Amino acid sequence: RAIEGAQVALVADDGGTVAEAITGREGTFQLLARQSGEYRIRASHLAFLTVTSQLFRIEPGEEVVVDVSLPTTPIPLEPLTITARRVDPRLGPAIEGFYARQKMAGEGLGFGRVVRRIDPEMLNASNARDVLLWLEPPNRGGIITQAGCLVVYWDGRLVLSQDIADQWLDTPASFFEGVEYYRNPADAPASFREIPLYLADRVFCSVVALWPKTGYFGELPVDLSPPQERANAALYLYDLSGKMAPGIGVGLEVAGHVPVHRNVALGVYLRRTSHHVSADVVDGTMEVLEDPAFLLDQGRRPIALWVLGSEARLTLREAERVRPVVAGRFQVARRALTLVSNRSGNPEDRLSSLGWGVGVTVGVEARFAERIAVQLAVGHDRLRFDPYQELERPWYTTGATWGGTSLRFGVGYALGR
Repeated sequence: RAIEGAQVALVADDGGTVAEAITGREGTFQLLARQSGEYRIRASHLAFLTVTSQLFRIEPGEEVVVDVSLPTTPIPLEPLTITARRVDPRLGPAIEGFYARQKMAGEGLGFGRVVRRIDPEMLNASNARDVLLWLEPPNRGGIITQAGCLVVYWDGRLVLSQDIADQWLDTPASFFEGVEYYRNPADAPASFREIPLYLADRVFCSVVALWPKTGYFGELPVDLSPPQERANAALYLYDLSGKMAPGIGVGLEVAGHVPVHRNVALGVYLRRTSHHVSADVVDGTMEVLEDPAFLLDQGRRPIALWVLGSEARLTLREAERVRPVVAGRFQVARRALTLVSNRSGNPEDRLSSLGWGVGVTVGVEARFAERIAVQLAVGHDRLRFDPYQELERPWYTTGATWGGTSLRFGVGYALGR
C-alpha cells in the first residue's frame, strides 16, 4: 500500500545526499539528479524500517521510475525495482520535446524562446523570418537577418543546405505548429547543437527549430540531404594491361550526376587518356606482323583512349564531411593508334577500334563547403576491344581485352536544386 510522509533521499556513490523529498498521499516522490552517475535510494518512516537500495546508474537526460518497498519487520527485501527508463523529452529532437519545452518556457532555457501557432508572435507574422523578429533579444543588431548566421532545424532534423534553410524561413507562419529560437548553440538543447558544414566557421550563430503542423497533409518537405546534382572534373592516371596494351597514361575525366535517392545518384562521364607504348610491345607487335606498312611511334604517346560511360554512385554517411563513395560503371570505349609510315607515302596514319566494358570505383569525398567537394578514388575496368582492321592478319588478331587500374583525383561542384 502507498506510504505517505516517508522521507526519501537520493544518495551518491560517495555517501553524500544529492536530493530529498517527502512522499505524497499516493506514496509518490520526485528527485532531481543534477548529473549522471551511480546512486542509491534511502527511504525512512517512523512506522517502517529504513532501507537503502543497491546502486543504480542514471544517464544524462534520463528519467528513471522506481518502486521502493519499506518492510515492517526485519525481513530482507529487494528495496528497489526499476520499472521504466526514458530520455527526458525536454532534451530530445521530437515534437514531444517541443511541447515539453513550451510548458517549461523560462525554466532553464537560457535565452531560448518557444512559441506556438496560437501565440501572438505566430499570429502576427507572415513567415518564419517575421516570427524571429519577435523572438530576437534586444541590442543584438538584427544579426538573425544576416545570411548564413542561423542554424536551422526542420521537424527535429538539421538542415544541411543554406538554400533549403532559406526556403523554410520564407514559409508562411500558418504552416508551423511552433518555432523555437536560441541565441547560440550553448543555450539550445543538446540535440540542437550540431553545426552544418556551410556554417562551420561561424559556430556562434543562433539556432532556430521549425515545427510543421501536426497532421499536415500538404506537400512533403524537400530532401534535406546535401544536393547531389554535381559536375565533376578529375585528373586521371590510368595503367592498362593486356595484349598490345600501352603503359601508364594521364588524362582528364568530366562527369555529371543527378540524385535518384537520398544517397544514390546516376551520372554520365567522358574520359580521355594518352599513353606511351613500351619497347617490348612495339617489338612484339612488329615481329608478329612481319614487315607491316606502319610502325608504332614510342615518343609521342601514340595511343589515345576515349571512354564514354554511365555510372551509379552510392554515397555513404552522406551528411558527414568525409564520406565513402562506391560506384559501378558501364562504358563504351575507342582506342586510337597513331602509326608512322614504314614505306613511302603518307608519313603517318591513325587507326582505331571500338570496345565496351564494366568497372568499379571506391573512394572518399571530402566536403569543404556546401557546394564544393574534393574526391580521391581508385578503380578497375575490364575493356574488350575489336581488332584494328588495318593490322589484321590470318595468323594474328589485334582484338584484345584490357584491364585498367586507375587513380582519380578531382573536384566536384553541387549545382543545387
